[in-house]
This record gives sequence, structure tokens and C-alpha cells, in this order.
Amino acid sequence: MLGENWYLRVSSFGGFSICPLSYPEKSPIGPALPGKKNSSRKVWYLIKYLLFSKTKTVTVGELIDHIWPQEGSVSDPVNSLRLLVHRARLELDGLGCVKGSDLIKSGDRTYSWNHAVPTKIDAEIFNRCYLDSREAGDASRLPLLMRAIRLYRGPFLPEDAPVPWATMMDTYYHSKYMAMCLEAVAIYQRLGRPWDILDLCENALILDPYEDGLHTAMIRALAEVGAVKEAKKHYLKTAEMYRNNLDVSPSPEMDKAYKAVLKNENTRSADAASIQNDLNQASANGAFYCEYDAFKRLYLLKREECSRGGIQAQLSLITLVPAAGHRPCAERQKKIMPQVKEIIASSLRKGDIFSRYSAAQYVLLLQFTSAENGILPLNRIQRNFQKRLPKSGYLLQCKILTSNP
Repeated sequence: MLGENWYLRVSSFGGFSICPLSYPEKSPIGPALPGKKNSSRKVWYLIKYLLFSKTKTVTVGELIDHIWPQEGSVSDPVNSLRLLVHRARLELDGLGCVKGSDLIKSGDRTYSWNHAVPTKIDAEIFNRCYLDSREAGDASRLPLLMRAIRLYRGPFLPEDAPVPWATMMDTYYHSKYMAMCLEAVAIYQRLGRPWDILDLCENALILDPYEDGLHTAMIRALAEVGAVKEAKKHYLKTAEMYRNNLDVSPSPEMDKAYKAVLKNENTRSADAASIQNDLNQASANGAFYCEYDAFKRLYLLKREECSRGGIQAQLSLITLVPAAGHRPCAERQKKIMPQVKEIIASSLRKGDIFSRYSAAQYVLLLQFTSAENGILPLNRIQRNFQKRLPKSGYLLQCKILTSNP
């Protein structure tokens, strides 16, 4: 009898495989296919299409349209499909516990996967857990969410990513995965379990490093367990990644979490001598770099000082632009911008402030600089850039925005 003491485990997240396992021990009783040997991509595409088809039977015409989408790419598509099915069955014979002809059934100009064979597909279990969690309370919902989250190990059938139907299903599963992660985080927050939040966020951010909600939750959880320095470091690293790769700033919610960390960072009492010693140890070489949110606050403070008179400052913008005869290159720009940061820091004086404004720009606040001599430090930065990166294919475009902000 088919599947009396075994079943087929099908994995689709992070890569496709099919493996026979014993029941109830869950031990492999045959090889996982397709394995490392060279197998026809079209053979396994056919197997996957039948496995994940929403209908139980698939017509010959539908299979031909998906496997050979370009009309005329094969002279006899019906016979080509028949041969492909034969080869697919031979591949599935390699499972050992069942014949390929028992897995792929043929009908009247149709083919289908034999659902009478016990098969556990991770994507189906994932979706079932998601649907069941919609009707459950917190206590029973969390285990369902976590089971689905652990099943998701990466994109759905990544090897078939360019194919529209696989891409649509991947988008569906990824969106549900992220929604369940955020939902589980909210439940963990209500239960006061920050370590579980950290574990979940660390794993989920590997799969999607640009999910704002998870970064925000991680910053708050790190602060809650006392890892304040790590919380600050995570925010700064994330903010830099956003600006480098997406040319955007962190969300207001992430900024809010970061400000809360800063507000509660120093709650211990200390004597005057300890405070003075701590401040004396904080030395900086060259200009001071900060995140743009902090730069805005420092700019407003400096503007108030300038309005009282006697103090001069200058706001400037530096933009990395392709040199004449060179085309923009995002990857090249990404590598150069950190070096521009180092050049700016070493070219300016202590007391000057600068920040990353966009993917290709830094904004500078040069203190005690008049409009007449304000161009001097900008020229120095340009010269140092040319000395350090003479063959970069890029130039620094410097512009004075205001004097006495």
C-alpha cells in the first residue's frame, strides 16, 4: 500500500527538494532529489509545476505553454511533453520507495500529481498555519505563527524566480512571512519576552534586511535587555545601510526607538570627577561625523548661536559626481562614499560637523568660517580626494549653501 509507513517531504523555501521519510520516525529512507547530479531543468520544472498546481489536473496545452512559452521552440510539443514526463518519472524512481509512474498520473490529455501518495509540502503547511492563526487567540496563535516562521527558510523556489507563477507565489509567501514575524513580535512584546524578539528579528532580517518594523523591534529589545551600546550600534548601522543602498532615511518609528535609547542611556549617578574623566577620554580626530537627525539638531543649535552675533558658520554640500566621460556606477559609488567620509573627516578641523545626506552627498557645518574663506576647506577636500582616488572616475562637487545659518 502506498505510503503505509513513509511519506514524501517537499521543501520549497530556499530551494526545492523532495525526500522520502519513515513514519513516525521521520528518518530518511531514500535520497533527497534532485541531488547534486546534473538533471534537466525542464524535467524538474514539470515536477514542480504539477506539485504546486492549484488544480488537481493540468492539461497538455497548459504544460506546453509553460514549459515552451516561445511558439515554435519545439517542432512537436505534444511528443516532447510525453518524453519529458517519461524522463520525470525516471528521475522520481530515484526516491526508491515509490515509482515515478505512481507519482505522475496521466489522463485524457492531462497530467497530475498523485495526491493519494502522502506528501507534506512546507508551503502548504506554512499557509495552513497562517490561516489557522487568523482565528486563534494570542495563546494558541503564537505557536502557529512560530511554526510557519520556522518553515520559511528563504524565497519560494528561488531557482524558478524569473517564472511569473513562481514569482507571484514567492511574493505571497514572503509578505505573509513578514506579517507573521511582526505579529509574533507584538505578542512577545505583550508577554515581556525580549530575548525571543531578538532571536526572531536576527533570523528574519537575514532574509529581509530592509524591514523597518523588525529593526525597530530589535533596537527596543536590545535596550530592554540592557544592551544599550548594541542598540545604538544597530540603529547607526541600519541607517547607514538605508542611505547607502536605498538613499532613504530610517522611518520615524525607528528614529523614535533610537531617541528613547539615547534618552535612557545614562541613568546612573556619578560624581563630578568621574564625569570629567569620562568626557576627557572622549577624543576625536578631525571633524565630527554624526547621523543626519543629530546633524539637524546641531544645526539648529548653531543657528541660534549665530543669531546672537559674534559667531560665524557655513553650511556646505559635497556631491560625488562622475567625471567627464564616465558613466554613473552604483556599485562604484557605494565603495567610494566611505572613503569620501574619511577624507572629509581628516581634511577639516575639530569642531566642524558633517553627516551623510544621501547616497552620494555629505552635508557640512563649518564653524568659525566666513563667506570669504569658506571655500578653502572645500578646496582642501577636493585636493585630498584627487590625491587618494586619482583614477576613481568621480569628482567632488562642492557648494556653499549658506553663511551664518
